[in-house]
Amino acid sequence: MSEPNIFESHPIFTYFYRMNQIPRCSGSEQAISDALTAWGKEKGWKTEQDEAGNVRMTKPATPGFESAPRIIMQGHMDMVCVKGKGVEHDFTCDPIAMEEKDGWLHGVGTTLGADDGIGVAMGLAMLDEEMDAPELSLVVTTDEEEGMNGVLSLSPSWLDADMLINIDSEEEGYVTGGCAGGATGEFTMPLSRETLSGQNGLHITITGMNGGHSGQNILAEPNNACKVMAEFLHTLLQNHSLRIVRFHSGEKHNAIPNEAQAWISFAADADASIKEDVQKIWTTMQERLLKQEPDIAMHTEEYAVHEAALTAESTNQLLNLIDILPHGVYRMREDGKNVLASDNLAIVDTKENHADVMVSVRSSSEEVLAELKDKIDQAVHTFGGEGNYGDAYPAWELAEHSPLRDLFLAVYREETGKDAEVLDIHAGLECGLFAQYNPELDMISIGPDIEGAHTTSERLSISSTRSTYAMLKKLIARIATMR
Repeated sequence: MSEPNIFESHPIFTYFYRMNQIPRCSGSEQAISDALTAWGKEKGWKTEQDEAGNVRMTKPATPGFESAPRIIMQGHMDMVCVKGKGVEHDFTCDPIAMEEKDGWLHGVGTTLGADDGIGVAMGLAMLDEEMDAPELSLVVTTDEEEGMNGVLSLSPSWLDADMLINIDSEEEGYVTGGCAGGATGEFTMPLSRETLSGQNGLHITITGMNGGHSGQNILAEPNNACKVMAEFLHTLLQNHSLRIVRFHSGEKHNAIPNEAQAWISFAADADASIKEDVQKIWTTMQERLLKQEPDIAMHTEEYAVHEAALTAESTNQLLNLIDILPHGVYRMREDGKNVLASDNLAIVDTKENHADVMVSVRSSSEEVLAELKDKIDQAVHTFGGEGNYGDAYPAWELAEHSPLRDLFLAVYREETGKDAEVLDIHAGLECGLFAQYNPELDMISIGPDIEGAHTTSERLSISSTRSTYAMLKKLIARIATMR
């Protein structure tokens, strides 16, 4: 476990530690919302909490700096709650255990919550600073990870300012000025079952895949455990008569599935030949995938079949649907380097008489996004499925002119001697909705180095956190001199 001194070394880490003692999974943020409200009031900042749990804290301008641009710092209080296989952790009550290793903070068997707890912690620490500054607010939203539901409930009056600094990016040396829009598709596909006699069962689990954020990692991590499992079962079906009893892969709409499970049944007299082919097929697939997925593994375990299995037709239709549903990059931008549109096949989970299917689609182009949705709809309808898209969020268009962005670029160069790169990212940020509420807001998004967000490999660079905060402080001080 970490030595306490890292969390006492700077208010950023102290606030982050305090946040991680409080449950804050997406959709269950009442406790952290109440805590933030209490902290703000204890400090004497004007603190407001709305019905959605969003919190705004405002510190008035230093006398003489009232005419400088008013600034909002912004982050979200919720986190993606994922734990490793076999890890005992109750996200409804257990604090996030953390450890420091080689200059990084890690969660212990769980996501760390640096996305976006560290952004909120930076905002709180900045409000604590004794420095000349214009009116400075911290807006902390709820339920960002599950569909930006907090910001959808936000009063536009909370965004009455001149500049907004979103602290929800995950790589130092970059400043984000635009992002993709998107939506979450939820579908059901009908399934039929039948009871068979004389069946043996095999529980198959694929683990160790990279996974990652469905926007930021979709180009670098194209593999999907759901797709890999379906391919494996399809290959096994070529030589054997087997049925799927249950199939499950994926946990969150915005996380690329890194594990998959399938329970299959087959005639008892085929037991030996099927197990032999399982190993042969997996060896071939693993050899092909190892370069991209060095930790991929398959585990098998016999189990007693007590429930009805999918019919042969439903077994094939489920695997065919998974096969034809798009996953990964759908189209690149004209520069050939950045993603224009993508889809994450996020969840496939069989129930008694249907399968739940969830996808997350993103694009900076409304036209291409509509095209991608249509392709997914056609695939689902081919197998009698139905559903719709929700949790839609707009793209944030990269502004041609941004005084805030220019000022940050200047500060970054002064601090590092290097040029920061301006990004128009393939991920959703709340800034797209902020722009709708207040079109005059000049906005950027920044953040420290965070790796493996939304996975149990999530880690936060301690040195990058310190340097990003130093640049934020200098940026606000520079804004204070503007009239």
